[in-house]
Amino acid sequence: MIYKSERAHFIKGNEYLMQQSAARYRFAEEYCKNKKVLDTGSGEGYGIDIISKFSALSIGVDYDFETVKHSRDKYKSKNSYFVCADCNNLPFKDSFFDAVISFELIEHLEAPDTYLTEITRIITKDGIYIGSTPQIPPGTLDRNPFHKHPYDKEAYKDLLLQHFETVAVLGERDVRKISMPHAFLRGLDIFNLRNKLRVQVLRKFFARMLGSTPFEEVKLKDFAIDKEHIEDACILVSMSRKPKKQKKAE
Repeated sequence: MIYKSERAHFIKGNEYLMQQSAARYRFAEEYCKNKKVLDTGSGEGYGIDIISKFSALSIGVDYDFETVKHSRDKYKSKNSYFVCADCNNLPFKDSFFDAVISFELIEHLEAPDTYLTEITRIITKDGIYIGSTPQIPPGTLDRNPFHKHPYDKEAYKDLLLQHFETVAVLGERDVRKISMPHAFLRGLDIFNLRNKLRVQVLRKFFARMLGSTPFEEVKLKDFAIDKEHIEDACILVSMSRKPKKQKKAE
């Protein structure tokens, strides 16, 4: 059901994606403090490791057993657990969680409405669903082979409004220093050759020479999540409240 090959890991050389992802979990902290939190599509488990430091209970769910086993072995705390399950059929009671997190998952699902219906079942009536998805503008080709449903801001919000009464969509932007010459050259790189330059030393050298912060040296502070310049955001971050509970069949 969920992607099997596009998983993020805290490994050397993957700093940019990890800091970008960690920024979303830190953003969620305000809404998850002392709460019961579920992370659907928890993958490698680093998100639960972050959440467990401020939540009352944190549970990560992933459909792949080997991934869950890795998470259990690597991340251990008294208030966190990892469960192997299908996100469309979660093994939890109705209205159990105060908050549900889903980062970079929904675009991978064949049936996002089925998933969101399940989320509204397990979340409390005053709970919050915090999600994210890459922003793919209309008419733009999504080159990621693992994505089933690409979203722009309006399509993403419309989907969520079918399952929640109130939805706010923010944008996650890279706000690190990028010089004008560097930005100009990046715009010319339509074949993404800069990311095919495997020698990090060379990439760092060219970035510094052009007056920019190197890709490999990004920090948590280099990412902002807000309403400003959403059109420039590479990631859409949503906050949804007041779940539309489905009536159970008699």
